[in-house]
Amino acid sequence: MNRLIAITVGLLASVNIMAVTPAEDIAATINLNGYACGNKASNIKETTDANGNKTITASCPDGRKYTIKITNKGRVSVKPM
Repeated sequence: MNRLIAITVGLLASVNIMAVTPAEDIAATINLNGYACGNKASNIKETTDANGNKTITASCPDGRKYTIKITNKGRVSVKPM
């Protein structure tokens, strides 16, 4: 029984370790599109239009700002502001 509890606690702890915050996710999106942003974005603002397209603006630790557009079909583009 104690072994089962230890395994369950270990699994739950590993799930928490892998959790990604929105700030980390947005920074990763910027980085993967060829721009340097470090590991956390800030000043994140998100809007969605009537067609379901999203526009996200964010700042990186170095002060650079980016616009991320996500179409309702999932296409992502990143542009410096």
